[in-house]
Amino acid sequence: MGGTERSVDEHRGYLEDANKLEYFITGVAGALAGYIGQDLRVTSLVLGGTTMELAALACFAGSFLSGVWRLQLSVHLRGMNAQKLSQHEIAGNALDTGLKGPGYSSEGQIFTQPQLLQRAVDANKTAAELERRLSRISDRTLFWYRVRNALLYGGMALLVVARLLPAIGRA
Repeated sequence: MGGTERSVDEHRGYLEDANKLEYFITGVAGALAGYIGQDLRVTSLVLGGTTMELAALACFAGSFLSGVWRLQLSVHLRGMNAQKLSQHEIAGNALDTGLKGPGYSSEGQIFTQPQLLQRAVDANKTAAELERRLSRISDRTLFWYRVRNALLYGGMALLVVARLLPAIGRA
């Protein structure tokens, strides 16, 4: 992300807050699965409160697993993004040095001008491939975000209905 130091700091703060929220929501889904699962005793699978609690448990467990998978993909995405940025820096340094003539790379190695220019081309190709892979992984993280949230909301709805069914049956 380009921009001023202030905008970079704001974006960094946004990412930190988004990560905290991800961990919190995933943790809540896992805690809800544990809470329901600790006392759940299913005797038969007939439509009723216990069956709905079992379905809610499955939703919360699925939400937790989806959240963990999304977190893992996000970490992988961030690492690949760092690799891509590194390749762009290598290309920029090689091109800058190569246009001035033979010289040193940022890593301290001595290269001829054609070697530096080829190094810039190779680094740009690697960065382009990483960008394609980043796009696919980014799409997958969005998919797992939606799955996690849908299962979490579905589990909450099932749990509310399961807890209300006994009260409705007595009325």
